[in-house]
Amino acid sequence: MRPPRQGMPAVTLWQPWASWIARGLKTIETRGHNRFRALVGRRIAIHAGRTFDDEAARLAAPWLGAEQRERAAEGPFPLGCIVATAEIAQHRPLTRADSAAALCPCGVGLFGLVLTDVLAVDPPVYCRGGRGVWYLSAQMAELVSASERSFA
Repeated sequence: MRPPRQGMPAVTLWQPWASWIARGLKTIETRGHNRFRALVGRRIAIHAGRTFDDEAARLAAPWLGAEQRERAAEGPFPLGCIVATAEIAQHRPLTRADSAAALCPCGVGLFGLVLTDVLAVDPPVYCRGGRGVWYLSAQMAELVSASERSFA
């Protein structure tokens, strides 16, 4: 049974994408649909799923400088946990100009969640994720809030 929708919304991403958001390297989360538009103006939890995307570094490379590549390669990349929270400033169609912020090729057919006020969750809070938008229990949201840290 899912927790009530009143809790903090969360989205699950593969690693290392989730950790790159937590480190401030990725500020737009891309989707091939616009179903996340209701998240605008809300703080969401960024959950690192149990899958690691082996192609991520290759996809992101064109938009990372040398120092950013080092930060992107640094572990750890924890799996199955909340690694960050972020405010959703915008949900909109993406253009090629958004590729650097998304760390992947953007354009026709992609939508983006523009992330601001990103706070790393350190230590990460381990929990089961979900598909689409899912919601943290009140107790889990308290644990996440207590672990939020600025990455800057």
